[in-house]
Amino acid sequence: MYLLFREKNWSPGQYWSLSAGEKALVRAFLSREMRQRMEAARH
Repeated sequence: MYLLFREKNWSPGQYWSLSAGEKALVRAFLSREMRQRMEAARH
């Protein structure tokens, strides 16, 4: 969740006010972004 606050300019309340399904989607997107960053760092 740190990325949301640090790089996406979300406040903690923005995340916590989401429904459970929306939180799951945000976590999936963050996971994908982290994988992409790790792959880019390897090359």
